[in-house]
Amino acid sequence: MPLNDDVANADAEPDAAVNKNPDDPLPSDQPVTTSVRGTYRLLKSHGGYAAFLRGFGCIVVYGVAQSIVYGILSSLLPRVLAPFATILSMLCVVQLGAAWVHIIITPKSPLHFWQRLPPFGKTFRATYAATLLYFVAKEASAYAPYLVAKICGLTIPDFSKPHEEWGEDYGDSKKSWVVVPIVLTSIVTWALLQIPSRVVLVRIQASLLPPEAHTIVPFDRSFGGRVEPVVVGGKGYATIKEAIATFGLGSWKRLYMMCIKIFMWWSLLVVAMSAIVMPQLMLMKKFAPPTEGGGDN
Repeated sequence: MPLNDDVANADAEPDAAVNKNPDDPLPSDQPVTTSVRGTYRLLKSHGGYAAFLRGFGCIVVYGVAQSIVYGILSSLLPRVLAPFATILSMLCVVQLGAAWVHIIITPKSPLHFWQRLPPFGKTFRATYAATLLYFVAKEASAYAPYLVAKICGLTIPDFSKPHEEWGEDYGDSKKSWVVVPIVLTSIVTWALLQIPSRVVLVRIQASLLPPEAHTIVPFDRSFGGRVEPVVVGGKGYATIKEAIATFGLGSWKRLYMMCIKIFMWWSLLVVAMSAIVMPQLMLMKKFAPPTEGGGDN
């Protein structure tokens, strides 16, 4: 949720005083998404701990609906056209994706998520190009590490075959150094492809927010005067160009720093859990009764 709050927040008001709580650890002239703690307090102030689950039902339905559409399309299309089934399924559920963003960036509403679905036609016109861009970025990010592994001569196991047929080079400790460029490629493509494309998509989805809806973070709906409402002859939503042009350097820095902070918190959590679980597993293995030898009974 912090990602979408910061992505939807336009950079037109970099000095907006969004931190009015005197107990908040951040100065009042800094955006709340500068701090993980500040973002946590902001979300909690809009419904307590239950605020962290806002949009859960919508995102579950979004995932299930996309899976169902993908299953139907993939059964009708040849296997070589599977990527088309993926992108078509994403385009079929654009309303749910936009509604989820609206739920995340606005205060608690008595309306159910299906009552907040934007019109399909308008949502499709606004987001289809950004959805395609995000799909391409995800596919490129997934394929790039595989390509690096192949270039480095690493044998890629074929999971459709038994383990004994994976090849002699698989698991060769002499090629363990290949892990470094693969991991770096994954990080770089994620940072330079997936995040920017996600920023574009979320900002366009946020531009479809109804005029009467309020947001929990400052949001310039005119995108620096580039987006005009429908009542004056405008489109009523942002384009890819406008979404990128109005997301300033300060917003990019805050977004990437937030991603780094969240990754560090998750890493600490994994280390802490490992420190608790691993000794127990070792003790269980040490005191486990010996297994009986194989043989015919």
